[in-house]
Amino acid sequence: MNDQSPPPQARDSRPAHSPRALPPRRPPAPAPDLFEPRALLRLLRREAWRIALVLLVALALAGWRLIAATPMWQAEATVVLDTREAQVVDIESVMSGLSADSSVVNTEVEVLRSRNLMDRVVAKLELEADPEFNPDLAPPGLADRALGALSGLLDDGLGAALAPALDAGAPAEPEDPAFRRRQTAIDRLLERLRVQNVPLSYVFVIRVESRSAAKSARIANTIGDLYILDQLEAKFEATRRATSWLSERVADLQVDLEAAEERVKEYSASTSLISEASLEVTNRQMKELRERRAELDARGAEAALLIERLGALAARIRSGGPEAAGARAEAAALLGDPRLEALAADLARPGGAGRETALAPRFDAMLAASVERLERERVRHVAQAQGIETSIGELEGRISEQSEDLVRLRQLQREAEASRLLYEYFLGRMKETSVQQGIQEADSRILSPAVAPLDPASPRKGLTLAVAATLGLVIGVGWALARETLDDRVRGPEPLEAATGLKVMGVIPDAPSRRRGAALKLLVEKPSSALAEAVRNLRTSVLLSNVDRRPQVVMVTSSVPGEGKTTTTLMLAQNAAALGKRVLVMECDLRRRVFQAYFGLDEKTGLLSVLSGQATADQAIRHDPTTGLDVLTGQRSRANAADVFSSERFGELMEELRERYDFIFIDTPPVLAVPDARVIAGRADAVLYAVRWNATGKEMVKAGLDLFEQIGLRVTGLTLTQADPRGLARYGYAGYGYGYGYGAAAAKKYYTT
Repeated sequence: MNDQSPPPQARDSRPAHSPRALPPRRPPAPAPDLFEPRALLRLLRREAWRIALVLLVALALAGWRLIAATPMWQAEATVVLDTREAQVVDIESVMSGLSADSSVVNTEVEVLRSRNLMDRVVAKLELEADPEFNPDLAPPGLADRALGALSGLLDDGLGAALAPALDAGAPAEPEDPAFRRRQTAIDRLLERLRVQNVPLSYVFVIRVESRSAAKSARIANTIGDLYILDQLEAKFEATRRATSWLSERVADLQVDLEAAEERVKEYSASTSLISEASLEVTNRQMKELRERRAELDARGAEAALLIERLGALAARIRSGGPEAAGARAEAAALLGDPRLEALAADLARPGGAGRETALAPRFDAMLAASVERLERERVRHVAQAQGIETSIGELEGRISEQSEDLVRLRQLQREAEASRLLYEYFLGRMKETSVQQGIQEADSRILSPAVAPLDPASPRKGLTLAVAATLGLVIGVGWALARETLDDRVRGPEPLEAATGLKVMGVIPDAPSRRRGAALKLLVEKPSSALAEAVRNLRTSVLLSNVDRRPQVVMVTSSVPGEGKTTTTLMLAQNAAALGKRVLVMECDLRRRVFQAYFGLDEKTGLLSVLSGQATADQAIRHDPTTGLDVLTGQRSRANAADVFSSERFGELMEELRERYDFIFIDTPPVLAVPDARVIAGRADAVLYAVRWNATGKEMVKAGLDLFEQIGLRVTGLTLTQADPRGLARYGYAGYGYGYGYGAAAAKKYYTT
């Protein structure tokens, strides 16, 4: 590849590759999936020793537990539950009170584990005298002796000091030693007892663990026997209570029945009610009277309306005129009287005034008589309706009184009948209970008694080791995943590119020596090493970052100190000088000046001398014959470094140096520490951001990049520094960016040879 550059005088005086001209930074890519198969396999390979360590610890603890554990024997007895249904007052309730639902089954499991039942077992087997269930009888172990000695020391030391305060308090009630021993034995027995219901059945399995095979079988059988005995005793007690309660209830019901019947007799004697049939007849009479009254009211209203209309027609007849004839015909039609109709017809025929004078009085008299007759009928209807209304009122009162008496009588009769039914029912139940007393059966029976086991139930060596191995692997893998998730350090180019949106232009391997200048010496002495190849790749990427106008001034910075930015700057400059170019390297980190350690130079003249006019650029710039570089060192400054680099004189110096050199490489302070790098970046054509492998966090890098974007500048690219080839291989980046054609193991050797 041809890396020849145009002569300095042919270049434009402006920066050839301003960071402001770069496109916006790509948005950060999503974080790589940690559970992707290849990434997960690489993680497991990297953390294999930690996972193996956790696994070995888990297995060691499990082995110690198996050695120290006491063998335990487990015996089991089975009990089956009868499921006959029962009611509270039925005879079956005294014999079997258990149903087949899940709540009853769960209740019986708790009964088998109850402290009352365990108390009877402890008493029958005298477990209080067994050292397994009474720790006071067991010989003290090593831990017990140590605790006893410590307790004695505390009693001797603190006891005397706290005695007055303890004596001043209220005296505690002394605990009964027998009660404490009994409760301790019950607690130990409950710890060794397991009661389980066989799914989809009414069978209970009683499992008991003990240090003795025979003892475990004896305890399991005793629990089953006492459980059945407890059911029988409960039934005897239930029978006794039921008989007593039924006797009292029957006596009370007999008294209630006699009182109810007496109330019926007394009320029947005191009421005037003859019978229900007579009340029904009275109701029919009431109905007929109401129908008759309604009929009379209708007739009276009809007669009144007819009288009113006839009165109006009579007034029209008396007024005379042509309307009189029509009024007479209408009145005759309303009355339906043939005689009046005939007279009205004669009067309507033309025949002279004489006939009308003779017939009109006769018609008027007949009409008035008809009206008078209608009025008498109307008055008669009204009088009859009022009489019927009086009769209706009397009947309603009599019916209401008799209905109330009948309702009250029926109520008393129903109460007496209910009392009789209750009395007879409970009397029958009491007789049945008395007959059946003494023939009860338990709700459960022993299905299979326990026998002494042949092999111990615990410790189960295979299962214990398998569980320990599984837990060790789970904890180890979880630890590895947690470390990987919480660790923000940059371990490869791809995660860095995904987090920042910028291209990683190169990966610089770590030099074999930490001494300053060792990397430069290696590049000079071994130009074909992998380190030199990595620097050449980085140089090519930087120079080709803008193919139209190759960068001339390259600035290198980082997030924090110690990331290898100075060494990277010098290696890039040396690599460019090896091409026969005129290269200047500037030390703009005025706070931590290290160029003298690399080149063995003093600080008598340097950058600040040129900016202040105390020396010319030719006087301040010194040539290093080993690397072929021109070096402009920094100097101690009392002024603020950012103000120095913001001055017009610094800009003029940069333009002057552009005319004299093919490439200028500037070493600047960390961007998160001071603002100097952001000020100088405006004078550079390319900004290279150094990130130390496996040391710098992604968030720290993004914070530094954001500071550049806040002032409208953008970093050209990133470089990973001080990378370990084996470490890169563990993270899946073997030979990335250097050592072309070599694997991880070969690359480690190659860059030093």
